[in-house]
Amino acid sequence: MAEKDESVPRRNKLLILIPLFIIFVMIGILVYYGFFAKPPNLVWNLLNRIPLINNIIVQPEQNAIEDPIVKRENQLKERETSLNALESQLQQRELELSKKETELEQREIDINNKLDEINNVLKPQFDDIKKLSSLYGKMDPKSAADALSKLNNDNLTAQILKNMGTEQAAAILNNMDPTQAARITGVLAPIQ
Repeated sequence: MAEKDESVPRRNKLLILIPLFIIFVMIGILVYYGFFAKPPNLVWNLLNRIPLINNIIVQPEQNAIEDPIVKRENQLKERETSLNALESQLQQRELELSKKETELEQREIDINNKLDEINNVLKPQFDDIKKLSSLYGKMDPKSAADALSKLNNDNLTAQILKNMGTEQAAAILNNMDPTQAARITGVLAPIQ
């Protein structure tokens, strides 16, 4: 009978240890999934429903963890919005610059066309003045001075003299009327 008496306390011990073991395993599973599972709120809600356990286990402050993350996300969203606004401004300015560049290129083309027109009109005149300069330069200075004096166009006379060598122009001016020579000299070297 001594064997029976000893088996009863063992049996009582096993009956107490098995439920305790199951409870500890359950608590371990709940704690593990509470801390490491993706939706920890589910486990925390279950634990909070058990009267004794909700006083022992302290739920981590979600706000303390989420606040910096939410703040950082908000900051990133604000920066993204700001960058998007700056990017749109930059694109708008690039469009404006592109339009201005196109306008400038068109103006440059217009100016070059006008210069070509002017050169086409003036080139024959310059060629004529060079021919006249060469012709008057071959003449006797007195005869050239008399012929140029009768032109009554001081600008043309000045242009002809400009295209001559310095000595030839000086000799012709020397043979002109001093008043007319002074006027032509004023056209050749205007006072600024």
